[in-house]
Amino acid sequence: MDKIKEWFESFLEFPTRRKILIVILVLLIIGVLVLVGILMNNPSKPVQEELPAKQVVLPEVTTPEATTKTQITTAETTQPEYSYTNPLTGLGVTEEEHKVLEGRRPLLVSYDNLNDAWPQSGVSHADYYIEVLAEGLITRFLCVYYGDAPEIIGPIRSARPYIVLKALEHDAYLAHVGGSMQALTDIQNYGVADLDGLWSGAFNRMPPKLPPHNTYAYYNDLMAQAESLGYRMSSEPEFYDFGEDKKHLKDADSAEFIKFSYRDPGLYDSVGYNASYQYDGKTGCYTRQLVGEVQHDEHDDGTIEVSNILVQYAYHEVLDDAGRLAIDLYQGGDAYLFRDGKVVKLKWSKDEMTDLTRFYYEDGSDVILAPGKTALHIVYQGILSYE
Repeated sequence: MDKIKEWFESFLEFPTRRKILIVILVLLIIGVLVLVGILMNNPSKPVQEELPAKQVVLPEVTTPEATTKTQITTAETTQPEYSYTNPLTGLGVTEEEHKVLEGRRPLLVSYDNLNDAWPQSGVSHADYYIEVLAEGLITRFLCVYYGDAPEIIGPIRSARPYIVLKALEHDAYLAHVGGSMQALTDIQNYGVADLDGLWSGAFNRMPPKLPPHNTYAYYNDLMAQAESLGYRMSSEPEFYDFGEDKKHLKDADSAEFIKFSYRDPGLYDSVGYNASYQYDGKTGCYTRQLVGEVQHDEHDDGTIEVSNILVQYAYHEVLDDAGRLAIDLYQGGDAYLFRDGKVVKLKWSKDEMTDLTRFYYEDGSDVILAPGKTALHIVYQGILSYE
């Protein structure tokens, strides 16, 4: 300590310039020591280890033959070939799915379609849709399930004779809650596979909707009820042909927005009722809307996307003060098909009760649908418009 004290005292006696140089030298030495310590504790990676992350790999140059082979392989991967199809959609199904369909029978559900019943559950899962007037310009929305089985279905409402006829036409179970006297008589007389919420234990009232717009059923419960009643559990439903149709679409008019105006707004109904479809050229499908809003499934929020819209003009007659209708589904008449963003004029006819309604072009050949789901609207003149 004495030596350090003596050195410090002598340092103070140094000239000012010399003291400054000594301080600077000491600070430099300290700085070098600190820098060396940092480098020793954090060694940098060799430059060659960082190069691979910065390298740019150029695409391999391929011959046209190799490119074509790659494209074909990709197409085969993304578009598998199926040995079986769903007869109601024309879409491919696997062998396992085909075995399920072999043991299944279509289910036709008569949906409540008043706005108090919206949104409806299970509707996005149907293969085939039918909309038809009931009374008071109210419609029934019919869903035919075959390829896909929703978990829960509803709200379900009453049947009409022409709804019974559609169940017979598609060899389907008919799920409904009561019906007109003629409809109930026809169900009995024609041996319909009847699932009626007035007596079936498969139906339940479910909140938060209020009666009569809250009757639902689970699909599995309906099938268990059908089996317990001894109904035939399988079917081979007939439907229309699917495929391309360049011949009839070649000179067809464009129609990408289709609207069905059933009821205008009035004193007690500020909204009215209309159903419409907007075409999407990317998907080739029409999205269903209710009163201008996309229709969503209550259960899973799915939407209704169809590849075809059939319009069938039929004779409607009001039968009583309640506005119940008789609709002639045998007489034949004019029809339209909307597919691929275009519209083609058709004719329709029907002979026997269980016959599939025939739709055909003006040259007499049977209609060809685009693979996918189909919606049928049974109307009279003045309801349909399109652009």
